[in-house]
Amino acid sequence: MLKIKEDKMQELEKLGFKKCKATGGDIYFYDIYKNYGLYIEIEVMQDRTITLDVNCDDVWVEELDILWELFTNDMVEKVVEDE
Repeated sequence: MLKIKEDKMQELEKLGFKKCKATGGDIYFYDIYKNYGLYIEIEVMQDRTITLDVNCDDVWVEELDILWELFTNDMVEKVVEDE
């Protein structure tokens, strides 16, 4: 599982993520594609996990530079879950 480092959460907005208030804390969204109800977005949840939310049919997206930005800015850590 990939998570944003705790001390880097506030830097997400600098990269274009939008903050949304939710029960339990803030959630961050980055729209990769959005058109007529179809969307692809990256979500960073309250527990800092990174998810790719896809609701598309026959859409090809090449613009994934934001993922590179997260890694090159040393904002991501790999977390191994206990079994």
